[in-house]
Amino acid sequence: MLSGAGQGESQNNLRRELEALHVDVSKVSIGEDMLGPVPNGGVLIIAGTGSNCVVYNDDGTSKRAGG
Repeated sequence: MLSGAGQGESQNNLRRELEALHVDVSKVSIGEDMLGPVPNGGVLIIAGTGSNCVVYNDDGTSKRAGG
């Protein structure tokens, strides 16, 4: 999980860069870092220098505020 890798375009760019380095991307999962603590749904709040609040529903949808 990586910060800033929540968008498909970012994920594709990273995948292409890894392929250029001859990494077998079939064994790599790329996703946003905020999903890690709540893989089955829940609320994640990051409050600090930057802030985010995301609700991850168990059906795979999400809603974000801040960021």
